Formats: sequence, C-alpha cells, structure tokens
Amino acid sequence: MQSDDEDMKNWEPIEFYKKFPNNSIFELIVEESNRYAIQCNPSSPLNLSCNELEQFIGILYAMSLVKTPSTRLYWSKEFYFEKVAGTMPVNRFEKIKKFLHCSDNLTRPKNFTDRLYKIRPLVDHLQKQFLNLKPSELLCIDEQIVPFKGKSGLKQYNPKKPKKWGYKLYILSGIDGLIYNFQVHTGAIDVCLNQPNLKASGNIVLTLLQHIPRNKWYKLFCDNWYTGVDLFKILHDQGIGCLGTVRANRLSKKKLHQINS
Repeated sequence: MQSDDEDMKNWEPIEFYKKFPNNSIFELIVEESNRYAIQCNPSSPLNLSCNELEQFIGILYAMSLVKTPSTRLYWSKEFYFEKVAGTMPVNRFEKIKKFLHCSDNLTRPKNFTDRLYKIRPLVDHLQKQFLNLKPSELLCIDEQIVPFKGKSGLKQYNPKKPKKWGYKLYILSGIDGLIYNFQVHTGAIDVCLNQPNLKASGNIVLTLLQHIPRNKWYKLFCDNWYTGVDLFKILHDQGIGCLGTVRANRLSKKKLHQINS
C-alpha cells in the first residue's frame, strides 16, 4: 500500500487544496460566520453553508489571478468574469465577506494577549495539517509577506520585498515546494521550548524546526538574518546540517574554531 506522501506525487491541485483547509475548518467558519451575522442583526441571518463557503473561497482564488481595480467590476457588463459572476451574485459575495468569522467575539477572554485571536482556529488548523506532512531532506526558512495595505497593527513594512506592505510569516518549506511549519509575526519572538535563547532570528528557526526529527541530518538553508554561529552549532549538535550566508558582525574566530574542532 502506498503512503500518503507517495500518493501526493500524483495528486491534482484540488486534492492538495482539500488536504489543508478540510471539512472541519469549513464547518467551524460556517458556524462562527452565521453566529456573527445573527449577533449583528438577528433579523438578517447569513445562512451560509459549507458548499457556499467553498464557492466564496474559489472566487477569491480567481480574483487573485485575474485582477481588476474594483471588486464589483467582475460583475459589470464591461469586465464581466464568468468564473466569478457566474458563481455568486455580488451582493451575496459582499455579505459573506462582511460576516466571515473564525471565532466568537463574545467568548474572547478579557485579558487575552493573542493578537491572532480572531483567526487562531484557522492558524492552528493549518499548522496541524502542515506538521502532518513528511518533510523533505532539504529544508529552507525564510520570510513571506502576505500583501495588505489596510489598517492593522500586525502590518509590516519591508522595503526589500517585492510586496513591501503586509503581514509577515516565517516559513519552513522543502525542496518539494510544500510548507511544513509557519509562524505569523505578531511582535516579540519567544524562546523555543527546551532550547537556549538565541534572540529573535535564532529563536524562530528553533521554533519552526521543533518537529523535525533530530540526528537524521536534514539540511537547512537560510539567509544572513537567520545565520549565526551559535545557532548552527546547536543544530549541528542535534543532528541537523545548516548552510547560509553570514554577516561579518556575527563571526567569531574562537567560535568558528570550536565548531571545526
């Protein structure tokens, strides 16, 4: 019998998609979106279903590929786009977009500190699904910007990225193009459990790698923001090989000698 990883080589794109946001998270989003609509206006329920939510997400994918200056242009006579306009009326699309929710605002703890509270169920679900994948031998860690220019305390600005404004994610991926772990940047980066404190750049690497088996000699590649002698020595001692460009101010002849010895 073939394993899931062997089967994945022959998967269609829709099969990859359904591997990650599956029925359980759709049902949660449907429940919380319907709840939020009732909380806002009891006389105007949303009545969203899982099938309709999938259609809504499909429209978002189509919009990301064929872009117009305004959302309503997809339904206009001049720019009519069948894959969008033929799937759902514009007023229905905008109503779902308005009430889309992942958690119940009324059950939010008074002194909560989780800045991702509103989407925490979705983030946790996706992380769990990614962690279930068997990682490839060659791994890479880097940042990824999710473009966004609206109002948000989590929005970052990075002039060196193609998309300069947006939400920053730290990604652990493999040579096969799959994501094995990720973290959304929300501010300070905590120390990884059962690992030394290596400041932000080292801590996020150890956090993303905490589910990677040790002493199997997986190979990690990263850029100079992550590369550090202390980090590489710790990972080498734990059986993970590393390669990355390094900043001159992070070098120490004494520490390099210790690694080589």
